[in-house]
Amino acid sequence: MGVKAIVFDYIGVLVRSFDEFHTELSKISGKNETKIREYFKKHWQPLKVGKITDTEFWNRMRRDLKISSDDVKRAKRFVLNLLKVEKETLKNIRKLWKDYDLYLLSNSCYGWSEISFNNNGLRPYFRKIFFSHRLGLAKPDRKIYVHTLNEINLPPNEILFVDDSSKNIATAEKIGFEAIKFQNWSGLFKRLEKIK
Repeated sequence: MGVKAIVFDYIGVLVRSFDEFHTELSKISGKNETKIREYFKKHWQPLKVGKITDTEFWNRMRRDLKISSDDVKRAKRFVLNLLKVEKETLKNIRKLWKDYDLYLLSNSCYGWSEISFNNNGLRPYFRKIFFSHRLGLAKPDRKIYVHTLNEINLPPNEILFVDDSSKNIATAEKIGFEAIKFQNWSGLFKRLEKIK
């Protein structure tokens, strides 16, 4: 049968990961990166499932890190700049779009994921977008994969799931998706050649 559709993650696959953000926020706040990651994870959990707003996320980060409103503005600008699509990515998405139905499944929030995705020129190439903050579910929860699978309406073995998280890949494989941990575009194209 072969793969007919590809489900992409956003951050860490189509755009850079948050590692640089943690480094920048460490510089802004004077806190070490371990502490930044701890606060980020604590507040990201409710944000990515839509339980808090972007504003509340930044208010909590500001309070925990003891940074100014100007520092928060600087951090927000950095995030949006970080989430720009590189030319190679756009070129490869256009190439894949000719042969596969493309979907997005992203742990996300409105203020940076959704806005940057819609502004990055990617939207026209994706049949459906699944943002965790809109669904109230997040990877690696099995329910978000099942929801995505039902919406795509293909058997899981005809869908390639592409993510940069081992946990997310493991759940996708348990459900029956073909899956690859994204490292680079050449690795993805090699995998597609094998499973055509």
